[in-house]
Amino acid sequence: GGRNTAPSGGSSVSSGSSVSSTSLDTLCTGSSSSELGPSCSPTPPPVPRRGTHTTVSQAQPPPSKAPAPEPPTEEVAVDTASAPDELEALGALSLGTTDEKAVAEPAVPRTIGAELMELVRRNTGLSHELCRVAIGVVVGHIQASVPASSPVMEQVLLSLVEGKDLSTALPSGQVCHDQQRLEGIFADLARRKDDAQQRSWALYEDEGVIRCYLEELLHILTDADPEVCKKMCKRNEFESVLALVAYYQMEHRASLRLLLLKCFGAMCGLDAAIISTLVSSVLPVELARDMQTDTQDHQKLCYSALILAMVFSMGEAVPYAHYEHLGTPFAQFLLSIVEDGLPLDTTEQLPDLCMNLLLALNLHLPAPDQNVIMTALSKHSNVKIFSEKLLLLLNRGDDPVRIFKHEPQPPHSILKFLQDVFASPATAAIFYHTDMMALIDITVRHIADLSPGDKLRVEYLSLMHAVIRSTPYLQHRHRLPDLQATLRRILTEEEASPQGQMDRMIVREMCKEFPELGEDPS
Repeated sequence: GGRNTAPSGGSSVSSGSSVSSTSLDTLCTGSSSSELGPSCSPTPPPVPRRGTHTTVSQAQPPPSKAPAPEPPTEEVAVDTASAPDELEALGALSLGTTDEKAVAEPAVPRTIGAELMELVRRNTGLSHELCRVAIGVVVGHIQASVPASSPVMEQVLLSLVEGKDLSTALPSGQVCHDQQRLEGIFADLARRKDDAQQRSWALYEDEGVIRCYLEELLHILTDADPEVCKKMCKRNEFESVLALVAYYQMEHRASLRLLLLKCFGAMCGLDAAIISTLVSSVLPVELARDMQTDTQDHQKLCYSALILAMVFSMGEAVPYAHYEHLGTPFAQFLLSIVEDGLPLDTTEQLPDLCMNLLLALNLHLPAPDQNVIMTALSKHSNVKIFSEKLLLLLNRGDDPVRIFKHEPQPPHSILKFLQDVFASPATAAIFYHTDMMALIDITVRHIADLSPGDKLRVEYLSLMHAVIRSTPYLQHRHRLPDLQATLRRILTEEEASPQGQMDRMIVREMCKEFPELGEDPS
């Protein structure tokens, strides 16, 4: 869509977490529209598509291609007009018109939708989705304006809807241009990686060419048919993705590293399997090491935090060896940025990105007592800003880490983090008294407002149970009457879903452990 923000953007972030959700959602699509076009076109070898196809398609195809579709359209028009007359005059001739229609229908090949998508995408540079919209609008208008063409246009529209995967919908033997370009780019980048490995030094004279390849790769990953991109990334057990990771590890030029990061982010948005591949690769370790050793490149630091949060956003298990670089020291490093910032971070985006990264990292840690982030929290002398940001995110109800629609969806990162915080009195103490009261207000309100069977209500009940267990709640009893009334109502609900049953089970456990909760609020 129209996502045009990047972590290096100049807009200042004033509120504690105003960037939290938007930052993760604005990785590289903006860059493709604003940067890729102009920067690639001047370098002819890797990007032939801008010069050749657009000019040729504008100069030559109209006279040669325009007559081609017309004969079938005219035939259908004649058939539909003459058929009623023949039927009225001679019923026996109905078989003849049926045969004529049978002959006319194959004039619209089933692959026409995919072919039109390919032509428009290749000759205009429009994104895959905009190509579909443009063709649909034009064909729909022709169908409405020229009634005689309606049967043909109907078939074209049907083909457009059915042929969603260009890699399989095109006629046999044809390969879509984006797939060809991806094959070429991946192959050439792999060759350059191998050449550089053999020489053990970067070929600095090739920077312009590699930059152009990476910009075109980013442009394709964000604008082309996602199914084509997925197919190419998954080929040979993600060989091309892992080759790019290896190339990132050995490439030290900041401008190229930044483009590679944007490409990784675009890949994360394609498929959960690509995220799984990146989680298990050396990329998370390399990014964590790079963030801690080079804090001077603000833009690279922002993108590193952003991509790491994307890679960890699904809550998958992380290889145990990774924790040598992603353990408590790294969590403390991120916490210090959230609390103190960095002098170079004039846009104040970095604290929010590091906040999101901490939330994403925590999704991978199932046991609070062995949680490296909780250990870092308990060791940090002051986490006032961090706790305030947590409250803002909780109040908003959004999950800044849930940026993809991949399945299975991970737990709500804010609620999971807070449940881990209140699993121990040591970490529960990070909240000041007023913040604690605000947290209870928000939690009690959500428990009361959420409907029976809502999965989130289970999470809020679990959080409230942890708060009562790890803090002196029964001394101040903040919002206790409201909580008691809500818990009693939940116990009387007849919701039969698993979530409803879980709600009642948690409430019964809460009242058994803390009998005061089950008392009549009056």
